[in-house]
Amino acid sequence: MANDEAFTGEEALDPAAQLFHAQRLNCYIVTIVGFKTKINPNVIKAGLEHTLLKHPLFCSKIKVDEKEGKEHEMDPDYAEDEKDGGARQNNNNIPESIRLRAIVFANIRPTAGIQAMAEMMKKGSKDKWGNEIGFVIVPLTIALHGDPLDYIERAKAKMERKKLSLEARCTFPFSNYVLKTFGVKAAAALTHTVFTNTTVAFSNVVGPLEEISFIGHPIAFLAPSIYGFPHAITIHCQSYVNKMTIILAVDPNVVPHPHQLLDDIEESLQLIKDAALKRRSSKI
Repeated sequence: MANDEAFTGEEALDPAAQLFHAQRLNCYIVTIVGFKTKINPNVIKAGLEHTLLKHPLFCSKIKVDEKEGKEHEMDPDYAEDEKDGGARQNNNNIPESIRLRAIVFANIRPTAGIQAMAEMMKKGSKDKWGNEIGFVIVPLTIALHGDPLDYIERAKAKMERKKLSLEARCTFPFSNYVLKTFGVKAAAALTHTVFTNTTVAFSNVVGPLEEISFIGHPIAFLAPSIYGFPHAITIHCQSYVNKMTIILAVDPNVVPHPHQLLDDIEESLQLIKDAALKRRSSKI
């Protein structure tokens, strides 16, 4: 969410919330929080009534908008050779004309650390709510390499160039300018156009380095996601203390086996880890 000073009123919505509720997007953030102890509903309810529910930017709006669309299922076997089932660099089922691009979100607001909710709720508090989200467009290389670290090196080189550019820092203020100047409909149309010209949405959020609690309940893990983006796959990577949770939001008509995709991601990360350890040991 953007700074809450931009909008006032009993049911005021900040710019990001207005954009998410627009008909062209109709997006909702969905977050699963795991607790280490059994939830006490009365304690949670009382805590919310004295904190978040008093804030004018927090509300609940439900809209239903059904659309029909033709989808194409993704082929999970691009990397398998039709003859012998083996993965080969020069002989695979990857279409030659395929082009994949990812939209990667970045928080351009300086990190001020985790603030106590009670302090943020105080009148006149200088602590800002939410993030200032920019994004970059990253082309995804479709190839089969013998060394798993080749993927990492290529991706890292691309992202380093993106970090040195002003792409992420320009997209947020420009989107905010369009929203405030031309209104929600124009901003939603622009955002929808950008999103529909990319294949995958990716967000990685650095979470707390130490364990935190929510209204007296110690948290075990955080799993944020989003509903409504015009993407077949949305990937969130959320760290918490010394663990990372990978969350997939998929269109089942396009990705019919999301659990298999998660298993493949886990296997790929293990292969990358093993390759990195092997390379490190060979240098010692």
